[in-house]
Amino acid sequence: MSLWDTTSRAAFENDVASLYRATSSNSHRPQLPGPPSRPIIGPQERVSILPSEIEEQLAEDFAFLTAWENTPSSVAGATITQQNDTGGICVRIAANEGISKPVRDGLQEMLSSIETCALRRLSKRSCEEYLLDTIVVFHRNRILERLGSCKTRRHEPDRWAIHSSATMTSRLQVWIKSLQTNARQGHSTHTTAVLLAQVRELKDAVISVETADQATESDTLKSVIRAASNLMEEVNGFSLQARFHRLGFDSSFTNRKEFRQILAIANYQRISHYLATAARKYHRLFQSSNLEIVEPQKVEVWQGLKHFVHAEIQLVVDHELNSGPYKPTHIGTSKRACLLCFLFLSAYGRYNVSNTHGEVMPQWTVPNVASLSDDSRTRLQDALRDTATEIKALLRTVTEKKKMAKLSPAIAHSTIRLVSAPIETPSVATIVSTQDLQDTVEFAPQEMTPYTSDAKAKLMALSVVEDRAVSTVENLAAAEGEANPTNSPSTTSFHLSTTHSENLEFDGCFLVLELEDCPESSSTINGLVDSPQDKYMSASCTFRPYRCEDQHIPIIDVTQIQCLRDIVLKREVTSQCLEFGLQGASAEILLATVQWIR
Repeated sequence: MSLWDTTSRAAFENDVASLYRATSSNSHRPQLPGPPSRPIIGPQERVSILPSEIEEQLAEDFAFLTAWENTPSSVAGATITQQNDTGGICVRIAANEGISKPVRDGLQEMLSSIETCALRRLSKRSCEEYLLDTIVVFHRNRILERLGSCKTRRHEPDRWAIHSSATMTSRLQVWIKSLQTNARQGHSTHTTAVLLAQVRELKDAVISVETADQATESDTLKSVIRAASNLMEEVNGFSLQARFHRLGFDSSFTNRKEFRQILAIANYQRISHYLATAARKYHRLFQSSNLEIVEPQKVEVWQGLKHFVHAEIQLVVDHELNSGPYKPTHIGTSKRACLLCFLFLSAYGRYNVSNTHGEVMPQWTVPNVASLSDDSRTRLQDALRDTATEIKALLRTVTEKKKMAKLSPAIAHSTIRLVSAPIETPSVATIVSTQDLQDTVEFAPQEMTPYTSDAKAKLMALSVVEDRAVSTVENLAAAEGEANPTNSPSTTSFHLSTTHSENLEFDGCFLVLELEDCPESSSTINGLVDSPQDKYMSASCTFRPYRCEDQHIPIIDVTQIQCLRDIVLKREVTSQCLEFGLQGASAEILLATVQWIR
């Protein structure tokens, strides 16, 4: 039996060709409904312990890594599934024209590092570094291409090669000159100066790549990735493009190609951090892994034209052929799905996909696989038939001018997003309800994003908490001084630090609040602890808010957490809190800290 038995192939191909002609000369695409928000789960299928949003992010990341070249043949898809009831993860990847050996070897090495990290034989920080090292090796040429480097090697014929008319260095120099002009015109001097410094940092890193020898090239490429990541980080909730817009630059500037290239380069840093974090959080799954390579379907010729099976369709068919108790819910893609893949997956109903760029690929097809079961064949036939129906409807929408639907601008092909699905990590803050913690959002360091490095996150959080804490302590000290002038505390020694915390590897266990040389006469300052003999206090008035599973570190008492919660949310000091000697300043400092260092 053929998948085309219930759908006229000739009519389908004719409609696809007509839709292609109707939309290819227009920079607009018809607006489409999104795919089903909850994929259909069969009665015999089990739900993975991996949350769906984490599965989606991981699938997108592995698809991005699989596409190691900028060619149509390298466009890739990926799925993530749990292997069995005891754990284990399966990464299944496909590319339009097959997976190359460098990709296979690179991803296998990355999974090996992730396993070691999950087993705690490798620190999270070291795992991030190993992952980034591996990425730089097998994505070297892709990174160089994005930089417009003369070192780029061309693996494909010239017809696919992307020859940049300007290197990244020259493009960044244009940015620098534009920002300098902007500053002279009186725009926000501080904002411009910060942005200018970040752009110069990236430009210097790019220049170092061109002059690096073989021994130092890897380090220079990592410097470029980190500089790109720093530049792309949101500042006070504003993206890089938004920061330029606030300085008066229009969209013609921020829509330039180099913005997309820098975004892609920064994505490597986020991915290495995210994979290491996932390995620690879901260690049961990542302690064993399996990389499955989907072999490409044979190119089919129909009426003299070659027809290709896209990576997304390859994955659908492969999962039908290799059924197991756990099924993925999302297909990650290195580029947004073409219109026909999107329509087919929506009709199929078992997988989500990020979105579609809306373009019609006229040489698209689904494969005829003899070994499909009857149930699988029926599901695919139904999806193909529904896809054909939807194509006819879209064709009518486009061609009937009186019933023309609202059209939307062409969508970028990229699926890159630097804001990852959040991975919760253990911390003291988990004792406080999520709803209650929403009220402490004012303490959030706005520059902190999910891909911010641990070290930078600590410093940023310390800075934000310290600013708030110093102000609070000064106000309380002033009030106390007015009430008791002879016993006024000094606040000049107040600071926060990460002393003794750099070697802590467990997620969320890396902050120390310190008040050096605390005046013993100050009830406000000494409110951080119960008494000088308290087990939470050291000679330098150190209070450690930790919650670690496998290290002998003090854990804050649940009652104290409840006390802090009451102080911050209710703005009052209860009698229970007074027993612990906790005052408002220390409570706000501590709760803000544990909230943002999770």
